[in-house]
Amino acid sequence: MDKKWAEENNAAAPTPASATTPQLRVVARKRHRPFMIESHQPGVKTVFKVNPNWWNKPEHNLKEIIFTPIGSAATRVAALLLG
Repeated sequence: MDKKWAEENNAAAPTPASATTPQLRVVARKRHRPFMIESHQPGVKTVFKVNPNWWNKPEHNLKEIIFTPIGSAATRVAALLLG
């Protein structure tokens, strides 16, 4: 990612897990990524699906990725420990 663009668009820092909206960098560069956003529920989950128009050959067998943010650090650790 271009550093100047990221700084100009307030996208240089990582997004907190408790954030309720995606950063501009996620939305703006969606065509150039192997996955694209299928659905987004702020603060609940984001579902990514394979981008059929991606320019490169995938090196994975994934069909979708489900990102579920957990705002509390203690709850995140507990979720990791529980699998």
